Amino acid sequence: RGQSHARSSHAGVISEWKDVLGRALNLTLLLVSLILNVLSFSSDIGNYVSNTGRMVFATEHVDRILTLPLMLLLTGICLLKRPVREIILPIFLVEIYLLFTGSALALTAGAPSHWMAVALGFSAALCTSAIVLYWVLCYLREASGQAGCHLLRVSFAVVIVGLLTTYLAIYLLCPLQDVGATPEVLAYEFAGFGAKVSLCLILSCVRYIDRRDESFELKMKVQGLACAYST
Repeated sequence: RGQSHARSSHAGVISEWKDVLGRALNLTLLLVSLILNVLSFSSDIGNYVSNTGRMVFATEHVDRILTLPLMLLLTGICLLKRPVREIILPIFLVEIYLLFTGSALALTAGAPSHWMAVALGFSAALCTSAIVLYWVLCYLREASGQAGCHLLRVSFAVVIVGLLTTYLAIYLLCPLQDVGATPEVLAYEFAGFGAKVSLCLILSCVRYIDRRDESFELKMKVQGLACAYST
């Protein structure tokens, strides 16, 4: 009984730690995104024309560098309950994707080095998507059959995969279709904004459902104890 109580206490501490971490990361994500979006539309700090002739919006690129890892952390730890060690690789890969696709803009358009950088960046993004989908499979295999909000938890993993796919499509199609700089950055901003709003809503719903289920379980235990003592 003592060991069972210790395990229960340990699980409760971990749950509280993840809840606090989730709130802190969620707030950080919102603040970083808000500040960088305001800077992106109110100033041209760091913006430049690349060797490929495309306009590069520095604040929007920094936004993705900072917020994509935060979204992966929230998805892996807070929603899909993955251990921290499993989050490191996809964060590294998503930064590799951003590094190489950003570096490709500094290279001569059409040169082998340009397409090699693009290929490496796209490969890293696709590997990140594959790992996120693997998290989903692991979560569904390990989750208790009585646990609630499976669909909500899994849904944002699908949103992240869709977001990365959208980023890749924008990066590849905009120069092919000769889309201007403003529509391109707006496409990035709206895709990222929609994903972040979805994440915040999903986290709020999951937290509410978890607290409701915990309250219900506690109520059942109290009623059970009351019945046992009354008899």
